[in-house]
Amino acid sequence: MTSRYWNQCVGIGAAGIAITISTLAWRASAELPASSTSSGSRGDETKISGVIAEFIENDRGDVDGVRLENGELIHFPPHIGAEVTETVKMGDEIAIRGHEAKRPRGERIFEAENIAFEGFSIDVVPLRGPAPHSPREQPPMNAAGAVSELSVNPHHDVDGFTLEDGTVVKFPPHQSAALAALATVGTKVEVRGRRHETPDGDVHLHADRITATESGKSLERSEPRDRPLPPPHSGPHGHAGPESGRVQQEILDELREIRRLLQAGPAR
Repeated sequence: MTSRYWNQCVGIGAAGIAITISTLAWRASAELPASSTSSGSRGDETKISGVIAEFIENDRGDVDGVRLENGELIHFPPHIGAEVTETVKMGDEIAIRGHEAKRPRGERIFEAENIAFEGFSIDVVPLRGPAPHSPREQPPMNAAGAVSELSVNPHHDVDGFTLEDGTVVKFPPHQSAALAALATVGTKVEVRGRRHETPDGDVHLHADRITATESGKSLERSEPRDRPLPPPHSGPHGHAGPESGRVQQEILDELREIRRLLQAGPAR
């Protein structure tokens, strides 16, 4: 076996690797569904969809956007942040109607005009009247009394309750199980928190701490961002599909076969 012959084999093998990767990469891009991200300039209304990976807060602590698992940044006014977090949670697939825009630093975002989830729809409407307080600036509010009714969000999570005097208490839905166990209908509770006024003018008590009067047991608020984010996915809507896995396996099989041929050397 001459060195020249061996060099030719190595060259052919390297070329085969490059051709295989290029061909399979082209097939992958052709077979995999397109990303949910849509292009368009500001003012061009379009629709996109995706799975929520993270809620985004501004520097005042208000939720004013979400990041989808495909990397798309969705922005909406902070005054609807509470409504969004009460309706959807991380891992939900939402549909958004709106338009693309650029921030002063050049960052591209998608400005939401409507957010839809399983029959529920949130319209982004201009804020009327003075801007609401951020969670850190909302005035304190306390209440006490017996629970007359539990409130449930679209996921069937208990996200609050109403006292007998009509006070509406709200609590993070990811703490649903703990809240349902503590504040059953008829239970007397003491609630400490912050006064929140919705865009429609309704007043809610956003609870920071709920205590059952008789048992002395209490529950404190924890934010959704304290939970680990779901792992990233590569398929459509953030989920890996069968085509993605099949193409990746083909690439690995082809590379293993080429390596085996190179290691075996020329036939004698």
